[in-house]
Amino acid sequence: MEAPAVLWVNYDAQNMKTLPHRHRVFSHIQNNYRSWERQEKNKALRASVKIPGRLKQPQPQPPPSVHRPGPSEDNAVGDNVPRAEQGTDPNDENRRLMLLQEERQLQTLSPVTVLNKGNSDPFSASAVPITVEENRIVTFYRDILIPATWRLDVKSKDNLANARAKVDWRVCSTGLLDKGTALAFIGSNAALVAMCTGADTSQGRSLVQKSLVYRAKSTAALRQKLAGISKVDPWIWWHIFMIWTAEIAAENVEAAQMHGKMLSKFVDQHFEQGRGLFDKLDEIGLTMIELLFFFLYADLNMSTQLLTPPAFDVHEWLPKAFAPFLRAIEPILPPAPLDFYAFDPTIDSDEMTACIRLCREICARWRRRWSDGLPANVATMLLGWGQYSWGIALGTLVNRYCRFKQLAETDSGPELDYDYAQQYISISAVKWSRALTFQNDVCGKNIWAGNVLETLRPLLVKSERPRDSPAWRKWKNARLWAFYVGAIYEQRRQQPALSSELFDGWFHEQFARQAHDMGLLTWEDTVDILSGFLFDSSVSQTQGFWFQDTMKLQAESLLAGVSETVN
Repeated sequence: MEAPAVLWVNYDAQNMKTLPHRHRVFSHIQNNYRSWERQEKNKALRASVKIPGRLKQPQPQPPPSVHRPGPSEDNAVGDNVPRAEQGTDPNDENRRLMLLQEERQLQTLSPVTVLNKGNSDPFSASAVPITVEENRIVTFYRDILIPATWRLDVKSKDNLANARAKVDWRVCSTGLLDKGTALAFIGSNAALVAMCTGADTSQGRSLVQKSLVYRAKSTAALRQKLAGISKVDPWIWWHIFMIWTAEIAAENVEAAQMHGKMLSKFVDQHFEQGRGLFDKLDEIGLTMIELLFFFLYADLNMSTQLLTPPAFDVHEWLPKAFAPFLRAIEPILPPAPLDFYAFDPTIDSDEMTACIRLCREICARWRRRWSDGLPANVATMLLGWGQYSWGIALGTLVNRYCRFKQLAETDSGPELDYDYAQQYISISAVKWSRALTFQNDVCGKNIWAGNVLETLRPLLVKSERPRDSPAWRKWKNARLWAFYVGAIYEQRRQQPALSSELFDGWFHEQFARQAHDMGLLTWEDTVDILSGFLFDSSVSQTQGFWFQDTMKLQAESLLAGVSETVN
């Protein structure tokens, strides 16, 4: 190959205007040096190709009769490096030198490609190392969790939630540039990936450990940030938010409560300083209301999963903060669908009545796709109204559950029965509402389910009273509905496509027994009672067959019990 052409110039930083013109220099580089450089790199690449599995040429052993004075054989350097002063055969020394150079060349070149050990961030754009595992965690959030959260249809370019999902990904990916925020983001999604892969597997246990370590490091980084600044900007809020979501995903109740309260305090200071809901936060590129929707979604997850009071006050603070938004959306908000169902007599308080009515309204709008065909900005506002309304309704229900749980520790008699009833009515409404409007299943796992059913079952056991007692007659409808909600989820968990962890059928059995004791022989009679609470009439026909099958199981159980008694 001919040597590259040489262009002699008098050209440096102090002689920018001398000839030849810089254009000639750049042209020379493009036409000569670049092609030569590519050829050299390709030649080196071809030379590096080694066929895996090819046996290495055996190295000739030195004659055993030759004695080599000097360092002992334990000294690897002295044994491998030839020395001129060692009185050995020159041919033997030349042979050893050639073999040593060949061995070093083989060590320099990688003969095979090692999978799953690379660097997914070769330019170190992120603040933390992005190995293959971290890259998979980030990809899980982008390709699986975001579509599940915003109900995206990957084949549709005009999906209602696309705009918000893009904002979600943009701000999360930008957060990877900060070490503390990146650690929290990866730690949060590592916990979710562990749920999807199975926390009892080796990979799941490794991801749980990674989540714990990353959350701890992120919390330490946040502590250093807060100690070294005088003003808390929105990126600090986002850092706290990322840790908050990580602790929620890991179901660490105390840490989730602490970071949620910390974030709500900083957000409250924003409004106390006279700033508004629609202010643009230039540091993070979002408006305050866009940021609040992220926070509200996490708060909703925390309260409904962990059954702990929400971090943002749903009784006074949220209605006051969102008042400008509610006034702006009122002219474009479609009329609420008519509600033809009366409330069950067990719903006897204004607070519970308002919650059930609001849940019915949101469910009806959601089921009718009331935002279809609207401009994207209007549809996004309506989606925001639904998210705000769910935050108010479900937050109030969880607060009510927590309040009556505390009262049940000291009450007795009819007051205790009332406390129990308010608890299982509240969390049954929470479970039912999330089933209709939120994507709960990701990769076949209900990662946002929390411990609602696990709490509902012992609560129903503790509150059970003898049949035909005053307490049984008063709360029989509410118990029937709570058993129904549990049975529906039990049925979903038994579908192989969703989970391999089967429930034992307890809710099915209790629902059938309660319906039998109440004299409900048909599905239509049962629907009349369930409609007094929260009930999706669109599935009534398909669930009629489910009701018949469930009651058959109860009849078989009763017959088996009678035969055992006779024997």
